[in-house]
Amino acid sequence: MLLTVEEIADRLGVSRQAVARRADVLARYEVRQVSFGGRPRKYYSVEVLREFGVNVNNIIMLPKAEEKPTPEPKRKRARNSSIGKPRVISEELEARLKSLALRLYLEQSRRDNIYRCVEAAVAELWRFIEKETAHHTPQYTQQSFSLYFYMHRVMRKTNHFVGYAHSENWYLRWDEAHRKNKFNAWLPTNRWDYVSLFEDAGLIGRGRGAGLIWSVDATQFDAWIDDGGKPRAMSFMMVLDGVTAMPLYMDWLERGETIEETARLLWRCVELHGKPPLGIVFDNGAAFRSKEIQAMVRSWYTPGELAELERNEFRKRMFWGQTSPCLYPIAKVPRYPIKAQHERWFEMFNRYCYEVLAGSYIGTRDSRAVEHELGSTPTKAVSMRQAKEVAFAGFLNWVYNEEVWHPQPKLNHLKAKGLDNNLASLWQYYGGRIAKSRLELPEDTQKVVEPHQKHNELPSNAIYYAMYAMGTKHEVKANLGSVVVRENGQTYNFHSEWLDMSLVGKRVKVVVSDGKGIIMKEWQPNDPDPRTPEQDSLYFVGVAHDAFIRKVEDLDRRRITTSIRKKLQQEVKESTEELIGGKLEVRNKIGHCERIKIETVEKGLLEPKRREWECYSSDDLESSDEMRPKSNDFDDIDNLLSQF
Repeated sequence: MLLTVEEIADRLGVSRQAVARRADVLARYEVRQVSFGGRPRKYYSVEVLREFGVNVNNIIMLPKAEEKPTPEPKRKRARNSSIGKPRVISEELEARLKSLALRLYLEQSRRDNIYRCVEAAVAELWRFIEKETAHHTPQYTQQSFSLYFYMHRVMRKTNHFVGYAHSENWYLRWDEAHRKNKFNAWLPTNRWDYVSLFEDAGLIGRGRGAGLIWSVDATQFDAWIDDGGKPRAMSFMMVLDGVTAMPLYMDWLERGETIEETARLLWRCVELHGKPPLGIVFDNGAAFRSKEIQAMVRSWYTPGELAELERNEFRKRMFWGQTSPCLYPIAKVPRYPIKAQHERWFEMFNRYCYEVLAGSYIGTRDSRAVEHELGSTPTKAVSMRQAKEVAFAGFLNWVYNEEVWHPQPKLNHLKAKGLDNNLASLWQYYGGRIAKSRLELPEDTQKVVEPHQKHNELPSNAIYYAMYAMGTKHEVKANLGSVVVRENGQTYNFHSEWLDMSLVGKRVKVVVSDGKGIIMKEWQPNDPDPRTPEQDSLYFVGVAHDAFIRKVEDLDRRRITTSIRKKLQQEVKESTEELIGGKLEVRNKIGHCERIKIETVEKGLLEPKRREWECYSSDDLESSDEMRPKSNDFDDIDNLLSQF
């Protein structure tokens, strides 16, 4: 009988290290070595136990030659043991319960909602279940029995019992009943294989299709970088062409994946490449789901283009009925092939950090990178960190000078067209252009790739949605024609002709940008408005001008704000005259006192009366009229400046 070190330790009741420490003793009783390609495994004679003071005959019990060892009888399993939970109701009732739960599951629209269906089935049959479980220990309630049936009869999967959901393929039957992701199931999931589907649909072809649809996502740059002397672990965002997987634009996220950072990067990308005709594929991040980003992307398209997206059957079937320019994963379609391209790029980005930036790995949510964590040294990574600009420049050079030119086996079909099997050739085949082949600075990524036909005709109000998404928002109450905002210790008195009577007293949000105010109205739960009918609604009110005069150059804006006030006052006057059925005339205005003259439609029936005020005499009022400058005295800026 031969023993290994582990078997010797088990028989002696000591640790393996205690046995291996007696190497001189083990060497005398070594019988043979067996190698399976690695370190050889050593076997020792059973007599080695004598060296440890153990009688071999007392340990090894050999059966007699004429006797056979009697097998040990199997232990009888208890009824409620944890090995396999038995049913606690009759077989007939359990079959009814299982059938009802399955029917409810197949009729509802959530693939992972089995427990709710079991709960509903138990509630429907509880009067029968309660009778059969009345004498059971422990006593079941309706909720506890639902959990028991779900955990131990439907979803349990062990060597002793396989639950109904697994043995009867409930998930597969739900897929067949609902035709889940039927259209996406036809799409090949391998890299670039689904490009042929776009080509067969006539959406892309030789010289056209580059930049047709975008994919946007952010990830962590797995390296320590130096940001002005401070070591940081930053993230970056990448805009990807959904058809060819060509990176269109990348940049750091200074403050993380926020609404402002996302809006800044998307607006810069649409200025360079134009808008994507079929929209953008996002994930379900909070910034991507925000009403600011959705409103900004929607502002890129004209009403006719939005209507065309709603009629595009190819797009609706591919993204399960979504008609908005912003496309998100939904329950029925958890992941699109276009979005999967992003994850493959991020895996390559991590490989760049591991291979090029020595000792730079700091951690990731990807469990497949555990092997890199074993060889990383955080102190070394911090001490060897590169400057932010240097690290990003090297990163961009690696992307556009190595990876896009690297041969890809999945693109071998390009060889039949006389092209190289790399991403750059695929991008150029579908109309993309590569402006230069070598990058030197991070800003060169703005020019390295661009589509041949840029759909960059943006509506005039698109810039205001971008400013609003990128700026700091102030919620204030609107007055007639004006709002007051305070930012960074400075007060702005914004005047806008769009702040009419319909917005007076309502809450609006203002963003200060280059001395102007971008006014938006959002959905208010206690103030229904047809302009913002839904919770994520965002209505562009207009642009406001600051009326404060801080320097001589600001006098040019005075004409704008004055005309806005006059226009709104005229509108209020006309609406008031329409209500009272007469003519309203404001003679003068002193402090809080006004003198008003009303003339009826039929002149002569009502003589105008002068309203006397207790705080002023009639002489004071007349003198104030003479001293008050006329409105046209300051129409000329030169005349105004000459009076100082």
